[in-house]
Amino acid sequence: MTDYLKTSNAVTVGFLLAMCWHFGTVLGLFGVAPIGQVDLFVRLGLILGTTVVVAFIVSYVFVKKGQPLQAEEREEKIERYSEGVGTLVIYFGFLLLVWFAFAPMSPAQCVNGLLLVVSVAELLKLLVVLALHRREFV
Repeated sequence: MTDYLKTSNAVTVGFLLAMCWHFGTVLGLFGVAPIGQVDLFVRLGLILGTTVVVAFIVSYVFVKKGQPLQAEEREEKIERYSEGVGTLVIYFGFLLLVWFAFAPMSPAQCVNGLLLVVSVAELLKLLVVLALHRREFV
């Protein structure tokens, strides 16, 4: 696995960990869920900030001095395939949310639904990348 794919996967894992923390509080497993609009805005800022910090740390750790992150052709194909799967999941998730929009939903439920769709898409993309990287995919 090249540094490029390691960096991409590590950033995805950082994002997914932040989302696990968010949904853990929303489901009442630990911590306090955001109640108002400001609380939710701060929470989304923390999730975004965590993802950006993980991206900087991981890119610093994986990048060798003087060598930019370059993907191999095989890994580019794997990434394109996983992006296609992720895009399909996002489209189906958004269509499902539009269908649920006819049910009475609060703005917080809509935002959490969107975050859930993006989280599931990122998780599936990561799993596809790892699965295809383990087997011979050309």
